[in-house]
Amino acid sequence: VSASFVEAKEKMREFASTIKRPFAVRYNPYNQNIEIISSTQHVTQIISDLKGDICIIFDALKKLQSGITTNMK
Repeated sequence: VSASFVEAKEKMREFASTIKRPFAVRYNPYNQNIEIISSTQHVTQIISDLKGDICIIFDALKKLQSGITTNMK
């Protein structure tokens, strides 16, 4: 029994990691699908997508920090 949804989700992840399979899975929030990751090409594409997302987040952080600095003057 779980005390919260977050705890239940973590327990499910732990359980799923014990299942033996020759591939990995991930949830894609953009198209709301579960993807089977079974090739190096797919892993490369996911890494490329993550890199793009990180660049966007980093740019947003720089803009926010710049705005904070400007507002403090």
